[in-house]
Amino acid sequence: LLPIASGGLLIIFAAWWIYFVVPIHGHLRSNRQAFLWGYGHYLVFASAAAIGAGLEVAVEQTVGKAHISTLAAAAAVTLPTALYLLTVWALHSRHFKAGITQQ
Repeated sequence: LLPIASGGLLIIFAAWWIYFVVPIHGHLRSNRQAFLWGYGHYLVFASAAAIGAGLEVAVEQTVGKAHISTLAAAAAVTLPTALYLLTVWALHSRHFKAGITQQ
């Protein structure tokens, strides 16, 4: 259980750092930008909650209470983490484009 607990803490701390490392408030100047930012958080919050649920599944599988494979338990943590990272990247990257595609 110790590797799951330490890995879970690392995922949560990394998610927190990745989200807050770039101040975004100065980039939300129009309603369109603010609405995309706000509604994009449905996926951010859902994937963050799913990370916690996936960690619970991994713990239950480790102690033998969940009757699923190790691969399924790992996917229960990995897939929401990937969705979180992709969503945060998509929300932040719109404001830091370079070249002719910059808005």
